[in-house]
Amino acid sequence: MKQFTPDTVGGNAVTGSMESSFALGPGILFKLNKIDIYINSYFEIATRNRPEGNKIVICLSKVFL
Repeated sequence: MKQFTPDTVGGNAVTGSMESSFALGPGILFKLNKIDIYINSYFEIATRNRPEGNKIVICLSKVFL
């Protein structure tokens, strides 16, 4: 993730507010009939101007046909 424009307060740009992050991690996909479940885990290893941490994302997708 890389922020391309700085944050603004009262219409003025805030110096040093641009965030960036690089993350790696495994993911898995489960397919059950017409339902897909994605589970991804991200480990941030290079962050700037934001807290560094780990994230788990679960996504449920269903096809209606």
